[in-house]
Amino acid sequence: MSKRLLFIVNVDWFFVSHRLPIALAAQREGYDVHLACNYTDQADYLTSLGFTLHQLDLTRSGTGIVSEVVAFFGIFAMLKKVRPDIVHLVTIKPVIYGGIASRLLRIKQRVASISGLGYLFIARGIRASLLRSGVSLLYRFALRTRNTKVIFQNPDDKQLLLEQGIIEPDQVVMIRGSGVGLDSYTVSPLPSGAPVVMLVARLLIDKGVLEFVEAAKQLNKQDINVRMVLVGDTDDGNPKSVSSADIANWVAQGIVEHWGYQKDINATMAKATIVVLPSYREGLPKSLIEAAACGRAVITTDVPGCRDAISANETGVLVPVKDATTLATAIQKLSSQPDLCLQMGLAGRALAENAFDINKVIETHLALYRGEKPKMVFVVNIAKFFLSHWLPEALEAKQRGYDVHVATMAGPEVDQIVAAGLEHHVIPLSRSGKNIVLELNSFWYLFRLFKKLQPELLHLMTIKPVIYGGIAARLTGVPGVLAVVTGLGYVFIHHGLRAMLTRGLVSFLYKRVFAHPNLLAVFENDSDMQSFLDSKIVAAEKARIINGAGVDLTQYAVVPEPEQEFIVTFAARLLKDKGFNEFVASARQLKIRYPKIRFWVAGDTDEGNPASVSPDIIVQLEAEAVVEFLGFRDDMPVVFAKSNLVVLPSYREGLPKVLIEAAACGRAIITTDVPGCRHAIIAGETGLLVPVKQIQPLIDAIEYLFHNKDRRLQMARQGRKLAETKYSIANTVDAYFQLYAELAAKSDRVS
Repeated sequence: MSKRLLFIVNVDWFFVSHRLPIALAAQREGYDVHLACNYTDQADYLTSLGFTLHQLDLTRSGTGIVSEVVAFFGIFAMLKKVRPDIVHLVTIKPVIYGGIASRLLRIKQRVASISGLGYLFIARGIRASLLRSGVSLLYRFALRTRNTKVIFQNPDDKQLLLEQGIIEPDQVVMIRGSGVGLDSYTVSPLPSGAPVVMLVARLLIDKGVLEFVEAAKQLNKQDINVRMVLVGDTDDGNPKSVSSADIANWVAQGIVEHWGYQKDINATMAKATIVVLPSYREGLPKSLIEAAACGRAVITTDVPGCRDAISANETGVLVPVKDATTLATAIQKLSSQPDLCLQMGLAGRALAENAFDINKVIETHLALYRGEKPKMVFVVNIAKFFLSHWLPEALEAKQRGYDVHVATMAGPEVDQIVAAGLEHHVIPLSRSGKNIVLELNSFWYLFRLFKKLQPELLHLMTIKPVIYGGIAARLTGVPGVLAVVTGLGYVFIHHGLRAMLTRGLVSFLYKRVFAHPNLLAVFENDSDMQSFLDSKIVAAEKARIINGAGVDLTQYAVVPEPEQEFIVTFAARLLKDKGFNEFVASARQLKIRYPKIRFWVAGDTDEGNPASVSPDIIVQLEAEAVVEFLGFRDDMPVVFAKSNLVVLPSYREGLPKVLIEAAACGRAIITTDVPGCRHAIIAGETGLLVPVKQIQPLIDAIEYLFHNKDRRLQMARQGRKLAETKYSIANTVDAYFQLYAELAAKSDRVS
C-alpha cells in the first residue's frame, strides 16, 4: 500500500510555482499525493495531474480571531479525515495550524518549510511585537517535536528559530530555495536599446516595490535612459499589497511599465538587462534563482534570503534595505556596463547550475519523505589516525542524526570503527605515491564511493584524501566539503628537485580542490594557513583555524611525577621528520653524563612513509639500550603519568596532538620552534622551544629541566591550564559543528 503524502499550502498557485515538481516526483515514486489549500484557478489543473485536493478557507490577513479558529479546525478535521502518513506544511498558517493539528492527531512524520518569516517578523511596533511573541509560542508547539523536520532556505531564519528555542538543531534541513529546472531556462543575449530593469514579484510593499518606484523617479529626473518594469500582480488579500490604483498612476506618469503576471518567466527575463528585488526579507526568492538561471545580473537587498540568492559582486550587487537612492545609484552604474552585466549573468548561471538545480532539491525532499538520514563521510588515510583524532566528531554527528561513513586504508583498527557503529569503507591507498596506477585507483575508488553514497557532507583529512577526495567531490557534486590540512608534511619540508616538483604538483591540485564552491579549509596553525594564502592556494574567506584535535580532559588526569627515576618521552610515529634522530642523538650524549635518565619512545614505524625510520635502525638502537621502545600505545595518559618530560623535536606539524595530551597530563614540554609545535605551547610558560634539527640546544633544554624541578612543575601546571582553556574536545567538536553548519547554510541540500 502506497504512503499518503499531504501538502498543506496557503493557496494553489503558490503550490504550482514552488512545490509542484516535488509533488510530481513523489507521485512517480509511488506516493498517494494530496493537497489542501485555498483554490483559485489552478484546482482543475492539479486534479488533472492525479492529486487529491481538499479545499481550505485560509484568510490572508489573520486579523479576525473567529476566522482563524475556523481555519484551524478546518485543517484539524481535514487531517483527521485524510490521515496522511506524511504531512508537508508550507507557509506560515499551514505550518502553525497544520503543525499543531498534526501533533494532536499524532501524524507519524512531518515536514515544515519555512519559506521566509514574512511580514510579522520584520514589522515594528508594539502590536507587531506582541503578535510576534504569540506566533513564536505557536511555532514552538507546532514544530518542536521529534518527528518533525524543518526546512530553511537561509541561515538567518534558521538561527532566529534556534535562538528562540522554537526548534532543536537536529531538526534543521537547509535547502536553498525551491529550485529551478535548468533545462527550462536559457541564457539569451542582452536586449538592445535602453536597458530594461525588471522587478519580478507579487507587488507588495515588503518586496521593495515603493523603493523600486522611487528609484525609477530619481533615475528619470537624472535623465538616465532605463526602462523600469514591474512584472507581477497585486495580492489583494495581503495587507501589504500595492493598490491597482497606485500602479495605474505610476504607469500613467511614465515612471514604470507594468507587464502584469507572466507565466513564461524565461521568455520574460530574456527581455531584461538587470533583475532587481529590493525586498525587506525573504526565504530565498525564486525570482532571483530564475534570474540566475536565465543569466541575468541581479541587484537585491542585503537582507536574509536575498543575500543568500547571489554571490555578492560576482552574480550581482547588494544594496541596503529601504534605500531608494542607493538602489538608483546601483541601477545607474550596472546598467551602464553591459559587459559587467553579461559577466555577472554568466556567473549567475554557473551558480544556478551548482546550487539551484531542481533535481537536487527534489532528491532532498524525497530523502526526507523516506526518512533517510543525511550522509556524512570522513576520509582519512589511516584508521588509527581517525580513531585518535576524529572519532569524537563522527560519534557526535551520528548522535545528531547523520548516517556516518568512514573511509580509510585497511588495518587492525578498522574493527574499532565498526564497533562504534560507523559504516566503514576500505580505500586502496598507497602511502608512497610512486605508482601512478595505484594513485589513479585510489582516486577512482573515492569517485565511485561518493557517486554511490551521494553524501551531503565530506570531512577530508591528510594530504591524499584531501586532494583525491576533494577532486572527486567536485566531479560528483558533493554539496559541502570540509578539508583539514593537518600539517604540510614531507612534501613541503624537504628540498631537492623531486621534492620541488612534487610540491608544485601538490599545490596545483590543492588549488583545484579548494575551488569547490562550498568548501572550508581548516588549518591547525596560522603559519600553515598563511603559507596557503600567500601562495593563493586557498581564498581567505574559505580558510579557518581550529586548534588541533582536542582531548577529553576527563581521560587525562594530572598525577605527581615519578620520584625514583627521570623519564623523558618521545611519542610519535617513528619518522625522521618528527625529530627522531635528534632525540636519539641527544639521548646518547645525555646517557653518558646521566646514565639513570631513561628515554622512552612510544610509537611505530610507518613503512609507507618515505621519512620512516628503518626497522634495522630500531633493532640496532634496542641493542645499544640508549632508548627504550614501547611500540604503539593507545594509553598515552598512562605513558605520560610515568614520564617527567615530553619531547617532540619535529620539523613541522599541524598542531601535534601528543603535545596537547602532554599538557593535559600536566607535563612540561620541549619542542621545536617550527609551525605547529610552537603553536601547541606557550614558550617559557608551558615548555621550551629549541631550534629545529639542532642537537646541542635540545640536550641543553633537557638538561635544564632535569635539574630545575620547580620550573618543570610550574610549566606542567600552566600546561594543564592551557589544555583546559584551549584544547578541550568539547570545544573542538563544537568548532567543527559550527563549520558543518556554515557549509550546510551555503549548501543546497545539506542538513
